[in-house]
Amino acid sequence: MTDNSDARDRAAHPPMSRSAVVPSSTDAARIVEILQLLAAFDSTQPAEMTAPFYEHGYWELHLAVRDLLRILGHDPDD
Repeated sequence: MTDNSDARDRAAHPPMSRSAVVPSSTDAARIVEILQLLAAFDSTQPAEMTAPFYEHGYWELHLAVRDLLRILGHDPDD
């Protein structure tokens, strides 16, 4: 017996084309901010990775994911 779960997932959630979502200029600016945030996290030295760093980072990423979901047309509060 073969597992067709991957095929079912692809059929239920087809990939979006890049042209399907066109961010507004405000959304595009937010995407740039999120990319800058990730770059800042990547350049953080291990000695700077304190408990407050992780707490602040969690909330920054939480907000970033919510914004990206909204930009993609999903309501994160659903």
